[in-house]
Amino acid sequence: MKLNTIKYNKEYQLTDNSKEVARIIKPKWYSSDIQCYLKNKTFSIKKVNFWGTYYNIIEMGDSIGEIKWSFKCGYVLTLKNSDGKTIEYKLKKVSSEKWNTSQKQYILQENDHKIKVILTINYKITFKWKSYENIEIFFSDNSQIDYLKTICSLFLMRKQISLENSSVYHN
Repeated sequence: MKLNTIKYNKEYQLTDNSKEVARIIKPKWYSSDIQCYLKNKTFSIKKVNFWGTYYNIIEMGDSIGEIKWSFKCGYVLTLKNSDGKTIEYKLKKVSSEKWNTSQKQYILQENDHKIKVILTINYKITFKWKSYENIEIFFSDNSQIDYLKTICSLFLMRKQISLENSSVYHN
């Protein structure tokens, strides 16, 4: 899967085998909230509080998950499965060999008793006249492809990059 930028920092397209599977839109440039259109369903990730440490994931008006941030764990994604059971996920940055590289890799893992890798995001930015992002997503098991988890992982990745670029947080 790939994430293509349609409008710079405003609209994205998630493609699987060159076919669009989801459209992601940032309705307001100053907000981190997003809306997503996926298989005749509408999803949104909205900030619950002013400081942005807690986000609600809404599917067609119903809350199906949340994203919380803490100093101890960082961002934690919690989603309800079809049985109504909540499952926690964390996005972990895999360290690269070079400290100054523009390539990064993030892994979404299920926080069960044993850690289970769900998907991997390869992120690369190239600088020419303006910067271009190349984002690829790989699932560890192709029979378990979940576009909602992909979108939530991309949201977490953006939040993680934002934290890494700030002078307050360093991993």
